[in-house]
Amino acid sequence: MYTLLGRALLGLIVQPDSSNYIWRFFCRLTDPVVAVVALVTPRATAPVVIWLFGVVWLFWLRVGLLYLLLFLGAFPRAA
Repeated sequence: MYTLLGRALLGLIVQPDSSNYIWRFFCRLTDPVVAVVALVTPRATAPVVIWLFGVVWLFWLRVGLLYLLLFLGAFPRAA
């Protein structure tokens, strides 16, 4: 989630076809998530919007995982 956010912020500075090793790392790491989000997003959407949708989707997946683990009793109760 945070890597996608970093890619969106770095995308404001770096050209999409840059050979910068940091940019290539962010792209290689986040491309699988971007591909999944792009499947359900209209094709006319700008890439940065797809990246931000990915951040939102991953956030809600984390919230859902938290509630699932709380429901299953995987976290200790607060005293």
